[in-house]
Amino acid sequence: MEQNEEKYNIEESEIAESDNLVFDKRQNDDNYRLINPDGTFNIERKGKSGANIYESVLTLSWTKILVSFLIIYFLFNCVFALVFMAIGPEFVVGAKGNTWFEMYTQMIYFSIQTFTTVGYGRMSPQGNAANLVSAFVAFVGLISFAILTGLSFAKFSKPKAHILFSDKMLIAPNANKNNSRSLQFRIVNAANNQIIDLQARVTLAWLEEVDGQMRRRFKRLDLEFESIHLFPLNWTIVHNITEDSPLYGKSLQRLIDNKLEVLVLIKGFDDTYSQIIHSKRSYSCIDLVDGAKFIPMYNNKESTTILDLAKLNDIELHEFN
Repeated sequence: MEQNEEKYNIEESEIAESDNLVFDKRQNDDNYRLINPDGTFNIERKGKSGANIYESVLTLSWTKILVSFLIIYFLFNCVFALVFMAIGPEFVVGAKGNTWFEMYTQMIYFSIQTFTTVGYGRMSPQGNAANLVSAFVAFVGLISFAILTGLSFAKFSKPKAHILFSDKMLIAPNANKNNSRSLQFRIVNAANNQIIDLQARVTLAWLEEVDGQMRRRFKRLDLEFESIHLFPLNWTIVHNITEDSPLYGKSLQRLIDNKLEVLVLIKGFDDTYSQIIHSKRSYSCIDLVDGAKFIPMYNNKESTTILDLAKLNDIELHEFN
């Protein structure tokens, strides 16, 4: 990149500063990012959360949800089995066992059969107390499976953006601007669903020393095209490094020293779910390749265009004049 750093200038009114984002100078390079490469926020929340249980569960993975429900399912039935043992195992007709543990195991099996409303018929409650507890166990079972069904539907019906980002961002020539320098990265839809009215917002973040403290500063990057109507192929997002760009005249080492981070937010309309979808990620200086350009991902075959997702990260070196 150009070494003429004197031309680099940003008006204070254009900078968004967050006073609470203060960093220790000794902080290692892995912790300064706002957004991780996988799109998750590099933020650890402490204190009371404003989210309810339903919202918290929806953010969990399928594995965590199923494991959590299996644990709750088992613990519920262990507790209900203790209640049946307190009432007396003789009030559960068909329960057999010579020791306390064997009878407790039988009560767990009976509770599971009642909880799931299976009812094989070998064991059945007898007496008011055992029947009341059985009715309560069946009620809790129905509510539990209704909640699990609702959560499953919510997880399945929630649209997810299958947008892939290139691993690297490039200082590449812009053919539309006489091969002048530009910051580029590209995205592609990995699914077969149709996304329309796709929009991109790119923000530059860096650390700057103010009154002896490192603070995070922000500036919106102007893009050659901030939106496209259709997204059937890949989209190379381009920021031209002109004199108005905050990247103009900045050496690569200066960007590294300032802990450069490029924050990317993609928003579009998913035609399959008829809902707005979002996708985000960030790039740091270790993801920057100075002097390269992307290799096209698609080619024509008879009357069809072939889009090769495996070529998303294919680049070739380029020397600027």
